[in-house]
Amino acid sequence: MKVYLAEQRGDCADSLLATSRYRPFMGISISNRALPLADSLTILAWALRTPSPILPILIADEIAVINYRAFKRHGGGGYAQKVQRDAQLHIGQWQEAASQLPAGQGERIRFVRWPEILTPTYQQQIEVVRAEFAKGGLLQQTIFTLVENYIRSTGKTVTSQRCFDLAEYIIQELPSLLFGIEVAGIRYQTLIYPTRYASDMQGLVLAIRRQAGFAGLRSALQNSHAPEDGKPLENSKIIQFILSGQRHTPPPAPQPSPAQDQQENHERLAVS
Repeated sequence: MKVYLAEQRGDCADSLLATSRYRPFMGISISNRALPLADSLTILAWALRTPSPILPILIADEIAVINYRAFKRHGGGGYAQKVQRDAQLHIGQWQEAASQLPAGQGERIRFVRWPEILTPTYQQQIEVVRAEFAKGGLLQQTIFTLVENYIRSTGKTVTSQRCFDLAEYIIQELPSLLFGIEVAGIRYQTLIYPTRYASDMQGLVLAIRRQAGFAGLRSALQNSHAPEDGKPLENSKIIQFILSGQRHTPPPAPQPSPAQDQQENHERLAVS
C-alpha cells in the first residue's frame, strides 16, 4: 500500500496528518466495492494518528443516486433504495474494522451522510460551480473531458444525457475537494480517499487552483462563506491511499475538449 499527498510526491502525507492545521476526514464512494477488512483496519489505524479528536467518515450516499441513475445500475428506477443499501454495507464494513482498533480509538470515528455536509456555505458553492458550468466555457469543457474519459473506462456508451448527468455529480462534489467539509461547526480540510487507482479529479482541482482561466471561479468559491467566518476559505489537501501499492504517476491536468460547441457535440455523440 502507498500513501501520498495527491498534489506532490514524497512522504509529506505523514507529516501533514500529524499536524493540527488541517483536520482529516475520509471520503467513501459507495459505488466502489467494499474493502477487505484488513485494508479498512490499516487505513483507520493510519488516519487516526491525527491529533484531531474526531475522524469523520463521509459516506457519499445521496449524491450517488446521480451516478446510479446515469449508469442504470438498478432496474425499476429504485436508485435511492439501492444507494441506501450500499451505504449501509460500507458503514457496516468500517464499523467492523473500528471494533478491532485499540480501546478508545473507534469512538473517535463519526459517520457522516452526504446531506449533513450541505451547509449554507456548501450549497452556495454548488450554485457558484453550477452557474459557471452553465456558461459553457472552460469549466464545462474540462468537466466533459473528465466524464467522457470515465464513461469510456467503464465500457459504457458516451451519450449527451449521461455526460450531463455525471457532470452534475462533479458539480456537487467539487467544493468538498477544493475546501473540505464542515461537520458540527468544525471544518475538516484533509481528504483521505482510499482508492486502487489515482483519481483524475485531482487534475481538475489543481487546474481550478492554478490556471488563470479559472481565476474568477476560484475567487467566487473562496469567498462563498458565511459572513461571520470573516475570511476566504483555505484550500484543502487531498491524500490518496493507494491500496494496490502501484507506483504513482500524478494525473495530468485535464485538457479542454477540442469541440467548439460542447452541447452540440454531445448531442451527436454515439461512441461505443
